[in-house]
Amino acid sequence: MHELVESEVRPERREDRLRPVPEMSIGDVAREFGVTFRALRFYESRGLIAPRREGSTRRYRHADRERLALILRGKKLGFTLEEISKMICDSAAGETEALDLSRQRCVEQIDALEQKKRQIETALAELRLTYAQDDRRHYRRQAPPL
Repeated sequence: MHELVESEVRPERREDRLRPVPEMSIGDVAREFGVTFRALRFYESRGLIAPRREGSTRRYRHADRERLALILRGKKLGFTLEEISKMICDSAAGETEALDLSRQRCVEQIDALEQKKRQIETALAELRLTYAQDDRRHYRRQAPPL
């Protein structure tokens, strides 16, 4: 019977799982976050992220990926890139763990999103009405004479 030698079995250590990947390519970051290369380049052009460059190759450090996660969270919450940039810059001394988002700013964003929601609901109702009216007109044109 084959005996396992200690060097053959290396259980995964918690430190290994938590250790951040030193640097990643643009393709790896795009896959990890579900964004396009174009989006990453756009965020870079706006100064939101600053990957290290090796010639024309972008190398994303752990801090870049944390910052990207904040950008995407801000977008998910409905903030503009300008607002996100300010919230990231206002964070305490380069801390990238959270957006600088006060209770007041949350309330303001909720109000803004509720307003947009009402506008969208109004537009949908009008479109449905127009569609229903157009459908009835179309049906009348298609109906055979009696």
